[in-house]
Amino acid sequence: MMQFLFQKNFISDFIINQTNLWFVFCLLVVIFIIISIILIYHWNKYGYQSKTIKLATIIYFSGAVIIFSILAFSINNYFNSL
Repeated sequence: MMQFLFQKNFISDFIINQTNLWFVFCLLVVIFIIISIILIYHWNKYGYQSKTIKLATIIYFSGAVIIFSILAFSINNYFNSL
């Protein structure tokens, strides 16, 4: 039991580092781009109405830009406040 209390938490040490946090952010952006390419292909290949697909694409990317902007702003402000 005491050994468990004194173990080092490697996950928190990894995330607290500024370089690693920006790396994770970039990794999320790359994963998002890959998923977006797959979704756009699917929407264009199997979509039934072009107006619906255009609206879905606009909503999807608008939301993604807002979320990634907030995330980047938060990371930047967190490390500037330390």
